[in-house]
Amino acid sequence: QSEKRKASRNAYEQSEKRKASRKSYRQSDKSKAYQKDYQKDYQKVYRQSDKGRAARKAYEQSDKGKASRKAYEQSERRRAYQKAYQRDYQKAYEQSEKRKAYLKAYRKAYYEVFNKTGDREQAKIAGKQATAFMRKSNKFRNS
Repeated sequence: QSEKRKASRNAYEQSEKRKASRKSYRQSDKSKAYQKDYQKDYQKVYRQSDKGRAARKAYEQSDKGKASRKAYEQSERRRAYQKAYQRDYQKAYEQSEKRKAYLKAYRKAYYEVFNKTGDREQAKIAGKQATAFMRKSNKFRNS
């Protein structure tokens, strides 16, 4: 019985029916989705492997990698990305607690000096000095 199964299986593997079945599966959406997921997983594992890291580093140091980065730096795509990023970042910053704290400290120092001296330039300088620690502080920028 085992020999019959092996022979039957062998015959099916080489049959036109099997070839047609495989061909139709390869062209199906199910197969394409599986291949896409498989490639994504494989690429992720490869990028995290030592071999993948070494290949990436070699590419970045190659002339081709440098030319690619230079072309991207000058591309419209990069400019559009930067513009969108700046817009989103600015919008988030406008509503952040960091900005509120900065404005509060600036205004307090500004109005103290302005009310005493009446000089706008001195008041601006005082406001900038009061907030200088916030601008320089990495902790403030990254929080």
